[in-house]
Amino acid sequence: LPIPLMVIIVFIGTVDLQEVFIVRMFQVDQKKSLPDEVARRVCEQFVAYKKKYGFNFIAKPVTKNGQEDFSEWICGFPGRKGTLWEGALLKLRVTFPSNYPVEPPAFIFDPPIPHPNVYPNGYVCLSMLDQTNWKQGTTVSQLFKALDNIMDHPDRENPANAVAFFEFCERPEKYNERMRKAAKKFNFVQFAKTYNTG
Repeated sequence: LPIPLMVIIVFIGTVDLQEVFIVRMFQVDQKKSLPDEVARRVCEQFVAYKKKYGFNFIAKPVTKNGQEDFSEWICGFPGRKGTLWEGALLKLRVTFPSNYPVEPPAFIFDPPIPHPNVYPNGYVCLSMLDQTNWKQGTTVSQLFKALDNIMDHPDRENPANAVAFFEFCERPEKYNERMRKAAKKFNFVQFAKTYNTG
């Protein structure tokens, strides 16, 4: 029989658009989630990012068979003020492999967004997430800060969407217009409709 483990879980959400932290203790089946020490580390890193940088940032582990699974998180990633993505709240999946932090997590926009560094399937092309560049000491905060940076300043060395990359390089006005439209489309209301669907 699996051994129940006591771990700290952090749910970061909104109530009446006000940010709240709910910290609770409960039992989790190790076979259905990350090892307890890794799960605790992941939770702590999400909280650290929220406290330091993540105004309006939302995150929660997905629920599978009635239990939270800390290997996969659903996040609401807000567009930074003063950028093309201002006003957006993008749904982002963050998945952690069973041997994390030996291997990097994956960041997936769901639904995909039309960005030069985001593949058509939603996966983020970020050099820090590449297996050859991955460093085990890299934190969730560092990854989200890097993602926040490329949202407004796409990485020309790592294109993942040919159409978006072409417009970014050759037709900046059209690119800017497309990004602003996407920001309006992927707003809080749209995010809320799919937040609890996993």
